[in-house]
Amino acid sequence: MLPRTMADDIRATRTELAVLGLLAWSGESSGYELHKLAGRSVGFIWAPARSQLYAVLKRLAKAGLVHGRHVVQADRPDKRLFSISDAGTAMLREWLDSVEAIEPEDRDGVLLKLFFGAFGDPDAGRRQLSDYRGRVEQRLATYCEIEATFEGERGAAAVRRLQSLRLGIALMEASLAWADETLAALAPASDAARGTRA
Repeated sequence: MLPRTMADDIRATRTELAVLGLLAWSGESSGYELHKLAGRSVGFIWAPARSQLYAVLKRLAKAGLVHGRHVVQADRPDKRLFSISDAGTAMLREWLDSVEAIEPEDRDGVLLKLFFGAFGDPDAGRRQLSDYRGRVEQRLATYCEIEATFEGERGAAAVRRLQSLRLGIALMEASLAWADETLAALAPASDAARGTRA
């Protein structure tokens, strides 16, 4: 479940949350700078059009989740700089700290939460990854059960269906290995963060 915005009690979109994450990470930035930053960082997960980014920033400002200020430039058109507000930071953290039911095919959802996870509770990030890992494991088991039903099927149509299924199996096996590797890699960071809070 995505957090609700404070202003009009609607659900924040993944794009709005990603923009809040970018602002938390980069600090005060223009829409153009955020677009460039996204292209160099989370662009492999989430890449909005520049026009979409400007529209999202406008919505977030109206909702009080970001602050905007107008900057006059002598040799270029004026620009607007944005920074995340306390309410925006709280919304970002609420999203990062909640465990969503992210299905295995929604890798972008889990990757965005991982990418911006430093702005949330490390243990919540591990719980999200553990939940995702469990869903991947269940999906892999289902695919393997389906694969067993192909026993004795012959012909080009069966081969095509089976090979399509085997891609799903390979993707789930890779996702499972990635989740295990990531959980192991995050354990020391989570322990260190817990030590600094004590």
